[in-house]
Amino acid sequence: MKSFKEFFFENVDINNLTLKTNSEKAPIGGYNEHVRLFDNDKEIAHIKTIVQSEYVNILALYVQQLYREKGLAKRLLKYVIDKYPEKDVYIRPYAYKDQPMSDKQLEQFYKKMGFEQDVNRPKGHLIKYYHK
Repeated sequence: MKSFKEFFFENVDINNLTLKTNSEKAPIGGYNEHVRLFDNDKEIAHIKTIVQSEYVNILALYVQQLYREKGLAKRLLKYVIDKYPEKDVYIRPYAYKDQPMSDKQLEQFYKKMGFEQDVNRPKGHLIKYYHK
């Protein structure tokens, strides 16, 4: 199996791409994990999560405009899904102000990645189930 860095750098046409991760205890229990990608010293993408005993909640997934359409968001999302194969993964998609995708388009993006509507939460919340 490829390492996380090998996975990220494979077929990515960006010079000087580096990866930084950090975790810290979350105030509500579990821990926060923040994975960031840099081009030289400039942060170009990140995913932020809260990891609990039963699930992972994705708080933010963002790629800077100039670096979109390179598969970075899919790779960050896949990283979280693959890192926690025994946990359900939740997200409530929303578009950033500089994002050309609507909330509906974002929802479709996540559905292509295996997420579905969470019937136990308000409309717009998606889940990737592992305990069916």
